[in-house]
Amino acid sequence: MQTLDRGHYGEIDDETLLRPYRSILRRAIDKGLLDREYASFDRKWRGSARNYDIYDIVKRPATLLLQMRETEGDKYGFHPKKTYLVLRRGVGGRLTVEDCPASDQVVKVAKRLGNRPGAVLKDIERIAARRQRADTRP
Repeated sequence: MQTLDRGHYGEIDDETLLRPYRSILRRAIDKGLLDREYASFDRKWRGSARNYDIYDIVKRPATLLLQMRETEGDKYGFHPKKTYLVLRRGVGGRLTVEDCPASDQVVKVAKRLGNRPGAVLKDIERIAARRQRADTRP
């Protein structure tokens, strides 16, 4: 069984493992499904940046759980905004991007479940299904 190395915030921290998945992410950016990564700050650290971290992967079908972090910097400090997305490569290489269900639980689940590929996505989908059932009860 393959294990994942995670960073302090729960993101996958193994670049050799992520290399093929980064190419899927680049293709999604090139096709306009995701916004480009950038960083633009002046010498007083005013400006903005956007980047992506991968929190989980599934091999078949290729699926990535992404954190898109957009940060604004001003004279009062840095103000990050995090959005969680699911990027899937379907039949014929077709890419789709969806909002992550139960996005408020991603980091907590990634830290708890840790090193099993696909476990975070599976648990997030389980939490979202449970919430949906609770919402439909009278």
